[in-house]
Amino acid sequence: MKKRKGFVSNSSSSSFIIGVKGELTEEKLMKAFKVNKDSPLYSLVTKMAQVMKKKSDVYTKEEYLDDMCCGEEDLSDTVVAIIERGFKIYRGWVSDEEGDPAESALYNLALNYTDEDLILFAED
Repeated sequence: MKKRKGFVSNSSSSSFIIGVKGELTEEKLMKAFKVNKDSPLYSLVTKMAQVMKKKSDVYTKEEYLDDMCCGEEDLSDTVVAIIERGFKIYRGWVSDEEGDPAESALYNLALNYTDEDLILFAED
């Protein structure tokens, strides 16, 4: 049985992982949402990217393993891919109780995106 020292998901919050080449920027996150500037959703998606950046912390592989209290054999395939590609690991969380529409939208979104510079997924 794994014991987690860090954030633990419950009914009002969810966590996500971001793997990124270089620094995490709102522009890189916006690319994952594929919303044009003329879309009525652009403002919401911009705020979602801001929330994700603000609520994410960078981890080394060792810090991530320590925080999750697991060994390398317990890592998901996606986290392994992030590490093998030399990406920085960011881990963040959002809540649907903050009253922020962007954060609530992220809470309810099934994050799953991969390209050459970014991997983004909801954590189990």
